[in-house]
This record gives sequence, C-alpha cells and structure tokens, in this order.
Amino acid sequence: MKKWVVAIAMGGLIISFQNCSKPNLNGTGSLDASSQENPVMQAPVSTLVPSKAVAVEIPNSPFVDLNVDGNSNKSMNSYSLRVNTQTGVINVLLGNGEIDSSKEFCLGSEQISVLEDLLAHAQLYEAIEDSNPDRICTMDYSYPYAKLHFTEKEVALGEKFSGCHKGADLEKVSSVKLKSFLSDVVSNLKSCNFDAVQ
Repeated sequence: MKKWVVAIAMGGLIISFQNCSKPNLNGTGSLDASSQENPVMQAPVSTLVPSKAVAVEIPNSPFVDLNVDGNSNKSMNSYSLRVNTQTGVINVLLGNGEIDSSKEFCLGSEQISVLEDLLAHAQLYEAIEDSNPDRICTMDYSYPYAKLHFTEKEVALGEKFSGCHKGADLEKVSSVKLKSFLSDVVSNLKSCNFDAVQ
C-alpha cells in the first residue's frame, strides 16, 4: 500500500513540474525554430555611460578567507567587493550591504588605468523584453557578474531572469574584458599602499 501512495505522489510531483505553456507549432506540427532560440534583443542605453560609474561591485566573491586575527565571527561564505573607480580602493561588503571597515584592499595605479580605459570604451545595453505570448521560455537564472554604481542608480551586468529575459550588460567585447579584469582583481587582492594609488 505504501508503494502505491509513494508512486502516486511522485507521479503528481512530476506532472506539476511540466511546462504548461502552449508550444509554438508551425503548419507541419513541429516546433517553430524561433521558439527554440529564445532570442533577447538589446538596445543601447544612452542615459548611462559606463565611464561615469563611481564604483564596480563584484557580487558574492568567492576568494581567499578574509578572517583576520582569528576573528571568526566576521567569517563569511559569500560577500561582495566594491571597487572605487577613481581611487582604486576595494571595500568588502557584508551580507547586509555594510562595509567591513577592518578589511580594505587597493588596485595599483596601472590597474586603475586599465579599468578607466575599459569603462571609457564600453557601451551599456539593456534588454528589450520579448512580447510574443506564445514563446516558450526556459527557467534559467544567472546571477550578475558585476554591478555598476552611478551616483543615483546601480545596474546589474549579465543578470539573466529566463531564456527570454536578460538584464543589462556591456557589449560582448567589453563584457569579456571586464569579467577577465575582475577575475584578476579577485585573484590578486593587495593591501592598500596609498603611495601606489596616488
């Protein structure tokens, strides 16, 4: 009897996870190719210029343990780094968004120049949502690889909400360069030497 109850419960669970949206069939009864691609068009954002960003945040940075002097109550599984684009000072952001004042890192002057040049030549794009109600969208979320902070706004880069809905991002070349730059920053954090920053 127990086996039948478990089998029925599992069957109900499997059925509840099925995609209930109507597939876009062409005249031959097969899926239309456009419904399989789930393209997301993007348009340039003219109001926000990446070079005007005051900071670049690296969300949930999984790098070396920042536990200082055996103080384990500040140990974190995930946290963010915020890089000031003018000074190169890197702050550690705790889960609640507050800055951990006991930990501070800095970019070297060469790294600051690379970041400034990268942002100066980047173009920000925002997604145009697909208005086709018959389109089949995958359930596919991707966390942003970075956030650009402006004086009045922040923009998450590379966030994906589904197969049909993406957030803003830089154009492809700048996106690849920024990901590589931020990966290098995370891998080679250096304590602040303000003589090198100035």
